[in-house]
Amino acid sequence: MSEATTQLKQPKIFDTIDAKVEGKPGLKTVWQFGKFIVASLVATIIQTVLQLVLPLIFDHFQAGLPSFLSWIINPSTLEGEDALKYVVTVAGKSVVTWGYLLPFFISNYAANIFTYIFNKKYTFKSKAPKWHFVLYFILMTLVIVFSTWLQGVCYAWLSAKGWNASLVRLVVMIPAVMVQFIAFFIIQKILLPEDPELAAAAEADDADATEEVAEKAVELTEDGHVLTDDIKLAQPKGRKPIDGDLERRYIRDMTGNQDDE
Repeated sequence: MSEATTQLKQPKIFDTIDAKVEGKPGLKTVWQFGKFIVASLVATIIQTVLQLVLPLIFDHFQAGLPSFLSWIINPSTLEGEDALKYVVTVAGKSVVTWGYLLPFFISNYAANIFTYIFNKKYTFKSKAPKWHFVLYFILMTLVIVFSTWLQGVCYAWLSAKGWNASLVRLVVMIPAVMVQFIAFFIIQKILLPEDPELAAAAEADDADATEEVAEKAVELTEDGHVLTDDIKLAQPKGRKPIDGDLERRYIRDMTGNQDDE
């Protein structure tokens, strides 16, 4: 088995769908988007766990952000205990601390690097060169910074309109998440061009799997009167098993074999 094939270990249902959408650009993009969603859900779990664990390491970083970074996160988006812990005054201006920024960015980086690796292997089946990852890292940083800044801007705008603070914090997450989700899908699709060999390997694997299922569907004795477990399971529960001519007809219909005997 080739190296390209061994790299494509994924659920067989994914292989089957990959093969069916091959050569259909519209459906293929929709399917890629679906797998991208799966990767993003796993990435969200990774990010959430890290955001809970990393503060245990970085909470003692009490220095405020320098002025050239302080605009990234609006300190007013923090409240209660978080505001007391992560907001300090520097030169008469409230800024968040490194103890807040580092877990936030590290967890974002880890989650989005995971999606890059996952989507490179399974979603886009790419052999993109390493410098594409360097470019992705730069673009990823810009997207994270922009979406974080956008969240702060939206928070200030909605707060000025008199919205409830808790509701505002929930609402402002929507545009930030949407920006990251759409931007990262487009960026990864461009930076991870599909490799024809990997796509062909996936299609070949699906063909092999289909042939294997067909072979297992009918395993007859020499007289051709024994149904396999697969065919037995296909019969309605409570019905007496078919035999003789009816059995052969059933097998013929299941396998598409038009030869009588």
